[in-house]
Amino acid sequence: MKTRKSISHLTGKEQTTLHEIKKRVIELVQPLIIYCCSSELRTSIKRNCFSAPVRNEDWQFDCELLVVLPDEHEFPATMAEQITQATEPWGRVQVRLHTLEAVSRYLHEENLFFSWVHKYAILLFEQNGAVAKLPPPIHKRAEHQQQALQFYTADPAMTNYLTEKLVTTVPPNPAPSIEKQGTPIELRVLLYLKDGKIEAGPLQATTSD
Repeated sequence: MKTRKSISHLTGKEQTTLHEIKKRVIELVQPLIIYCCSSELRTSIKRNCFSAPVRNEDWQFDCELLVVLPDEHEFPATMAEQITQATEPWGRVQVRLHTLEAVSRYLHEENLFFSWVHKYAILLFEQNGAVAKLPPPIHKRAEHQQQALQFYTADPAMTNYLTEKLVTTVPPNPAPSIEKQGTPIELRVLLYLKDGKIEAGPLQATTSD
């Protein structure tokens, strides 16, 4: 199974930030898997013509992580909030925590969020071959692309992410074609013998029904 591990498409500062966030999460909860579901970088540059030319740059980084823990791992309900606070120096981090068994169960149930993350999110960290222990990812993207887009657009916070399931649209079977048949027509020609010659009379057409 091919997984997305590269973050080379991100800027150097983004890569460094994600690396530091990943290290902090590993220190706190010793996860099996860390997926980066999304990231957002915002920069603004301020210049003031009334003072000496100084470039003031504000840099803000947000990301969302799915952190998969060992099944025997017990964590308090506030653990996600603790991770958010511990990683605050590098940005605003939203964390969803689940055990490997729970993620596997949601994948078997064809949950949209977990199926999409498993297939397309960036794999920041893995140990003990944990990803291979999960069910195979979905195969066709186009089949569920519109549903995933509508799900995220309607609720970017994904508050119902545990209950939304993939919907497979099965195209209806085309109705069997029935070849139309015309009404049979019977043609009759009357022949006459006149002066030793055969002449054809008027053509008569009748339907058979």
